[in-house]
Amino acid sequence: MNYLLTGEEQYLLNHKIKEIEKDLGINDMNKIVYNATKHDAQTIISDCNTLPFFSDNKLVIVEQCKFLSATPNEFDIDALIAYLKEPLASTTLILVLEGKKDERKKVVKEIKKLCKDFVFSALNEFDRNNFVTQQLKKRNIQIDRQALSAFYQRCGFDLNRIMQELAKLETYQDTVTIEVVEQLITKPVEDNVFLLSQAIIEQNVKRCFTYVNDFKKVNVEVITLIAMLATQFRFLSQVKTLSNMRMGKQEIARELGAHPYRVEKTLEQVYRRDLGQIQKILNELATLDQRIKMGLVDKNLGFETFLIKYCT
Repeated sequence: MNYLLTGEEQYLLNHKIKEIEKDLGINDMNKIVYNATKHDAQTIISDCNTLPFFSDNKLVIVEQCKFLSATPNEFDIDALIAYLKEPLASTTLILVLEGKKDERKKVVKEIKKLCKDFVFSALNEFDRNNFVTQQLKKRNIQIDRQALSAFYQRCGFDLNRIMQELAKLETYQDTVTIEVVEQLITKPVEDNVFLLSQAIIEQNVKRCFTYVNDFKKVNVEVITLIAMLATQFRFLSQVKTLSNMRMGKQEIARELGAHPYRVEKTLEQVYRRDLGQIQKILNELATLDQRIKMGLVDKNLGFETFLIKYCT
Protein backbone atom coordinates (compact mmCIF):
# COMPACT_ATOMS: atom_id res chain seq x y z
CA MET A 1 0.00 0.00 0.00
CA ASN A 2 1.28 3.46 -0.96
CA TYR A 3 0.10 6.69 0.66
CA LEU A 4 -0.51 10.34 -0.23
CA LEU A 5 -0.46 12.59 2.85
CA THR A 6 -1.22 16.29 2.43
CA GLY A 7 -2.47 19.19 4.53
CA GLU A 8 -1.55 22.06 6.80
CA GLU A 9 -1.89 20.20 10.12
CA GLN A 10 1.67 18.98 10.56
CA TYR A 11 1.17 17.18 13.88
CA LEU A 12 -1.61 14.91 12.61
CA LEU A 13 0.27 14.28 9.36
CA ASN A 14 3.43 13.22 11.21
CA HIS A 15 1.35 11.13 13.61
CA LYS A 16 -0.04 9.21 10.61
CA ILE A 17 3.48 8.50 9.35
CA LYS A 18 4.46 7.12 12.76
CA GLU A 19 1.30 5.01 12.75
CA ILE A 20 2.23 3.51 9.36
CA GLU A 21 5.79 2.85 10.56
CA LYS A 22 4.49 1.02 13.62
CA ASP A 23 2.00 -1.08 11.62
CA LEU A 24 4.78 -2.16 9.24
CA GLY A 25 7.33 -2.77 11.99
CA ILE A 26 9.86 -0.52 10.26
CA ASN A 27 13.37 -0.14 11.71
CA ASP A 28 15.89 2.63 10.92
CA MET A 29 17.73 0.39 8.45
CA ASN A 30 14.64 0.13 6.26
CA LYS A 31 13.39 3.71 6.46
CA ILE A 32 14.61 6.20 3.84
CA VAL A 33 13.55 9.87 3.63
CA TYR A 34 13.88 11.90 0.43
CA ASN A 35 13.06 15.49 -0.54
CA ALA A 36 11.34 15.86 -3.93
CA THR A 37 12.87 19.32 -4.42
CA LYS A 38 16.41 17.95 -3.95
CA HIS A 39 16.31 14.33 -5.12
CA ASP A 40 15.33 13.18 -8.60
CA ALA A 41 12.60 10.65 -9.31
CA GLN A 42 14.98 7.99 -10.68
CA THR A 43 16.98 7.88 -7.43
CA ILE A 44 13.80 7.56 -5.36
CA ILE A 45 12.25 4.90 -7.62
CA SER A 46 15.50 2.91 -7.70
CA ASP A 47 15.41 2.79 -3.89
CA CYS A 48 11.73 1.79 -3.95
CA ASN A 49 12.65 -1.15 -6.18
CA THR A 50 15.34 -2.35 -3.76
CA LEU A 51 14.46 -5.15 -1.33
CA PRO A 52 14.50 -4.44 2.44
CA PHE A 53 17.39 -5.57 4.68
CA PHE A 54 16.50 -8.61 6.81
CA SER A 55 12.86 -7.52 7.00
CA ASP A 56 9.56 -8.00 5.19
CA ASN A 57 8.94 -4.27 4.74
CA LYS A 58 10.69 -1.12 3.65
CA LEU A 59 9.44 2.47 3.97
CA VAL A 60 10.33 5.28 1.56
CA ILE A 61 9.09 8.77 2.51
CA VAL A 62 9.23 11.58 -0.05
CA GLU A 63 8.79 15.01 1.54
CA GLN A 64 8.18 18.39 -0.14
CA CYS A 65 6.19 16.92 -3.06
CA LYS A 66 5.58 20.37 -4.51
CA PHE A 67 4.74 18.87 -7.90
CA LEU A 68 1.35 18.15 -6.28
CA SER A 69 0.74 21.84 -5.53
CA ALA A 70 0.17 24.86 -7.74
CA THR A 71 3.89 25.71 -7.41
CA PRO A 72 5.90 24.82 -10.55
CA ASN A 73 8.43 22.09 -9.79
CA GLU A 74 10.66 19.90 -11.95
CA PHE A 75 10.09 16.23 -11.18
CA ASP A 76 9.76 13.18 -13.42
CA ILE A 77 6.07 12.61 -12.76
CA ASP A 78 5.68 10.00 -15.52
CA ALA A 79 8.36 7.80 -13.92
CA LEU A 80 6.64 8.08 -10.54
CA ILE A 81 3.24 7.19 -11.98
CA ALA A 82 4.77 4.21 -13.81
CA TYR A 83 6.25 2.91 -10.55
CA LEU A 84 2.99 3.40 -8.60
CA LYS A 85 1.16 1.31 -11.20
CA GLU A 86 3.54 -1.59 -10.55
CA PRO A 87 5.05 -1.04 -7.08
CA LEU A 88 7.35 -3.47 -5.29
CA ALA A 89 5.20 -5.33 -2.76
CA SER A 90 7.74 -5.05 0.07
CA THR A 91 8.07 -1.25 -0.28
CA THR A 92 5.61 1.26 1.13
CA LEU A 93 5.94 4.69 -0.47
CA ILE A 94 4.60 7.79 1.31
CA LEU A 95 4.31 11.05 -0.67
CA VAL A 96 4.10 14.08 1.63
CA LEU A 97 3.07 17.69 0.98
CA GLU A 98 2.70 19.98 3.99
CA GLY A 99 0.07 22.16 2.39
CA LYS A 100 -2.77 21.91 -0.11
CA LYS A 101 -2.48 19.88 -3.28
CA ASP A 102 -3.88 21.27 -6.52
CA GLU A 103 -6.87 19.02 -7.21
CA ARG A 104 -7.05 20.30 -10.80
CA LYS A 105 -3.68 18.80 -11.75
CA LYS A 106 -3.64 15.59 -13.76
CA VAL A 107 -0.81 14.20 -11.62
CA VAL A 108 -2.87 14.67 -8.46
CA LYS A 109 -5.85 12.86 -9.96
CA GLU A 110 -3.61 10.00 -11.13
CA ILE A 111 -1.79 9.60 -7.80
CA LYS A 112 -5.04 9.69 -5.82
CA LYS A 113 -6.15 6.62 -7.81
CA LEU A 114 -2.92 4.78 -7.02
CA CYS A 115 -2.39 5.75 -3.37
CA LYS A 116 -4.41 5.82 -0.17
CA ASP A 117 -5.21 9.52 0.19
CA PHE A 118 -5.23 11.30 3.59
CA VAL A 119 -5.84 15.04 4.01
CA PHE A 120 -4.94 16.79 7.27
CA SER A 121 -6.56 20.21 7.01
CA ALA A 122 -5.96 23.02 9.49
CA LEU A 123 -8.26 22.53 12.46
CA ASN A 124 -11.16 24.87 13.10
CA GLU A 125 -12.03 25.91 16.65
CA PHE A 126 -14.54 23.08 17.13
CA ASP A 127 -12.07 20.39 16.00
CA ARG A 128 -9.24 21.87 18.07
CA ASN A 129 -11.41 21.93 21.19
CA ASN A 130 -12.51 18.33 20.63
CA PHE A 131 -8.89 17.24 20.22
CA VAL A 132 -7.85 18.95 23.46
CA THR A 133 -10.86 17.54 25.36
CA GLN A 134 -9.87 14.01 24.29
CA GLN A 135 -6.26 14.58 25.32
CA LEU A 136 -7.28 15.99 28.71
CA LYS A 137 -9.41 12.90 29.35
CA LYS A 138 -6.66 10.56 28.16
CA ARG A 139 -4.09 12.22 30.44
CA ASN A 140 -6.55 12.56 33.35
CA ILE A 141 -5.99 16.33 33.57
CA GLN A 142 -8.62 18.25 35.53
CA ILE A 143 -8.92 21.87 34.37
CA ASP A 144 -11.52 24.53 35.12
CA ARG A 145 -13.31 26.47 32.38
CA GLN A 146 -11.43 29.75 32.85
CA ALA A 147 -8.07 27.97 32.76
CA LEU A 148 -9.06 26.06 29.62
CA SER A 149 -10.00 29.31 27.90
CA ALA A 150 -6.60 30.77 28.80
CA PHE A 151 -4.92 27.58 27.56
CA TYR A 152 -6.60 27.97 24.15
CA GLN A 153 -5.58 31.63 23.95
CA ARG A 154 -1.94 30.82 24.69
CA CYS A 155 -1.59 27.72 22.51
CA GLY A 156 -3.73 28.73 19.55
CA PHE A 157 -4.12 26.02 16.88
CA ASP A 158 -0.60 24.58 16.84
CA LEU A 159 -1.09 20.93 17.85
CA ASN A 160 2.65 20.42 18.33
CA ARG A 161 2.66 23.20 20.91
CA ILE A 162 -0.62 22.03 22.45
CA MET A 163 0.87 18.56 23.05
CA GLN A 164 4.02 20.05 24.58
CA GLU A 165 2.01 22.25 26.93
CA LEU A 166 -0.36 19.42 27.89
CA ALA A 167 2.71 17.45 28.97
CA LYS A 168 3.47 20.28 31.42
CA LEU A 169 -0.08 20.30 32.80
CA GLU A 170 0.04 16.53 33.18
CA THR A 171 2.66 16.92 35.91
CA TYR A 172 0.24 19.05 37.97
CA GLN A 173 -1.71 16.84 40.37
CA ASP A 174 -4.58 19.15 41.38
CA THR A 175 -7.22 20.90 39.26
CA VAL A 176 -5.52 23.26 36.83
CA THR A 177 -6.56 26.88 37.41
CA ILE A 178 -5.92 30.00 35.36
CA GLU A 179 -3.05 30.86 37.73
CA VAL A 180 -1.39 27.53 36.88
CA VAL A 181 -1.83 28.14 33.14
CA GLU A 182 -0.33 31.63 33.41
CA GLN A 183 2.59 30.25 35.40
CA LEU A 184 3.39 27.20 33.26
CA ILE A 185 2.43 28.28 29.74
CA THR A 186 4.00 31.34 28.16
CA LYS A 187 2.17 33.42 25.60
CA PRO A 188 3.52 32.96 22.07
CA VAL A 189 5.47 35.96 20.80
CA GLU A 190 3.07 36.21 17.85
CA ASP A 191 0.18 37.00 20.20
CA ASN A 192 1.97 40.02 21.64
CA VAL A 193 2.90 41.18 18.11
CA PHE A 194 -0.81 41.09 17.26
CA LEU A 195 -1.65 43.06 20.43
CA LEU A 196 1.14 45.58 19.79
CA SER A 197 -0.06 46.15 16.21
CA GLN A 198 -3.57 46.70 17.54
CA ALA A 199 -2.32 49.19 20.13
CA ILE A 200 -0.46 51.09 17.37
CA ILE A 201 -3.58 51.25 15.19
CA GLU A 202 -5.66 52.40 18.18
CA GLN A 203 -2.94 54.96 19.06
CA ASN A 204 -2.66 53.69 22.63
CA VAL A 205 0.89 54.69 23.52
CA LYS A 206 0.72 53.32 27.09
CA ARG A 207 -0.23 49.83 25.91
CA CYS A 208 2.41 49.99 23.17
CA PHE A 209 5.25 50.49 25.63
CA THR A 210 3.81 47.86 27.98
CA TYR A 211 4.00 45.27 25.19
CA VAL A 212 7.47 46.45 24.14
CA ASN A 213 8.67 45.92 27.73
CA ASP A 214 7.20 42.40 27.62
CA PHE A 215 9.29 41.69 24.53
CA LYS A 216 12.40 42.97 26.30
CA LYS A 217 11.77 40.55 29.18
CA VAL A 218 11.98 37.59 26.80
CA ASN A 219 15.04 39.06 25.03
CA VAL A 220 13.40 39.91 21.70
CA GLU A 221 15.72 42.31 19.86
CA VAL A 222 14.31 45.57 18.48
CA ILE A 223 15.37 44.61 14.92
CA THR A 224 13.50 41.30 15.28
CA LEU A 225 10.45 43.08 16.69
CA ILE A 226 10.40 45.56 13.79
CA ALA A 227 10.55 42.65 11.32
CA MET A 228 7.68 40.83 13.09
CA LEU A 229 5.60 44.00 13.17
CA ALA A 230 6.24 44.56 9.46
CA THR A 231 5.07 41.01 8.74
CA GLN A 232 1.93 41.61 10.79
CA PHE A 233 1.10 44.93 9.10
CA ARG A 234 1.75 43.36 5.69
CA PHE A 235 -0.80 40.68 6.61
CA LEU A 236 -3.23 43.36 7.84
CA SER A 237 -2.85 45.17 4.53
CA GLN A 238 -3.49 41.99 2.53
CA VAL A 239 -6.56 41.04 4.57
CA LYS A 240 -7.98 44.57 4.37
CA THR A 241 -7.40 44.69 0.59
CA LEU A 242 -9.16 41.36 0.02
CA SER A 243 -11.95 42.35 2.43
CA ASN A 244 -12.50 45.53 0.41
CA MET A 245 -12.92 43.23 -2.61
CA ARG A 246 -15.84 41.65 -0.70
CA MET A 247 -14.05 38.36 -0.10
CA GLY A 248 -15.22 36.37 2.92
CA LYS A 249 -13.14 34.88 5.75
CA GLN A 250 -12.74 31.45 4.15
CA GLU A 251 -11.87 32.93 0.74
CA ILE A 252 -9.22 35.21 2.27
CA ALA A 253 -7.75 32.31 4.26
CA ARG A 254 -7.44 30.22 1.08
CA GLU A 255 -5.97 33.12 -0.90
CA LEU A 256 -3.31 33.90 1.73
CA GLY A 257 -2.72 30.33 2.89
CA ALA A 258 -3.53 31.42 6.45
CA HIS A 259 -5.54 29.83 9.23
CA PRO A 260 -9.20 30.98 9.15
CA TYR A 261 -9.01 31.89 12.86
CA ARG A 262 -6.09 34.27 12.24
CA VAL A 263 -8.01 35.84 9.36
CA GLU A 264 -11.11 36.20 11.53
CA LYS A 265 -9.17 38.00 14.30
CA THR A 266 -7.45 40.21 11.72
CA LEU A 267 -10.77 41.15 10.12
CA GLU A 268 -11.95 42.31 13.54
CA GLN A 269 -8.75 44.33 13.89
CA VAL A 270 -8.98 46.10 10.52
CA TYR A 271 -12.75 46.66 10.60
CA ARG A 272 -13.44 50.35 9.96
CA ARG A 273 -9.68 50.96 9.68
CA ASP A 274 -8.25 52.86 6.74
CA LEU A 275 -6.10 50.80 4.35
CA GLY A 276 -3.96 53.85 3.68
CA GLN A 277 -3.12 54.15 7.40
CA ILE A 278 -2.07 50.50 7.58
CA GLN A 279 0.12 50.79 4.48
CA LYS A 280 1.66 54.04 5.75
CA ILE A 281 2.73 52.31 8.99
CA LEU A 282 4.13 49.37 6.97
CA ASN A 283 6.18 51.73 4.80
CA GLU A 284 7.44 53.58 7.87
CA LEU A 285 8.60 50.28 9.43
CA ALA A 286 10.48 49.40 6.24
CA THR A 287 12.18 52.82 6.22
CA LEU A 288 13.07 52.53 9.91
CA ASP A 289 14.58 49.07 9.40
CA GLN A 290 16.70 50.37 6.52
CA ARG A 291 17.90 53.45 8.45
CA ILE A 292 18.89 51.33 11.46
CA LYS A 293 20.85 48.87 9.29
CA MET A 294 22.62 51.77 7.55
CA GLY A 295 23.64 53.16 10.95
CA LEU A 296 21.68 56.39 10.47
CA VAL A 297 19.62 56.00 13.64
CA ASP A 298 19.91 54.19 16.98
CA LYS A 299 17.60 51.16 16.94
CA ASN A 300 16.01 51.77 20.36
CA LEU A 301 15.58 55.52 19.90
CA GLY A 302 14.32 55.06 16.35
CA PHE A 303 11.71 52.49 17.38
CA GLU A 304 10.49 54.57 20.34
CA THR A 305 10.22 57.62 18.07
CA PHE A 306 8.18 55.54 15.61
CA LEU A 307 5.77 54.44 18.37
CA ILE A 308 5.32 57.97 19.69
CA LYS A 309 4.76 59.30 16.16
CA TYR A 310 1.91 56.87 15.43
CA CYS A 311 0.41 56.69 18.90
CA THR A 312 0.03 60.35 19.81
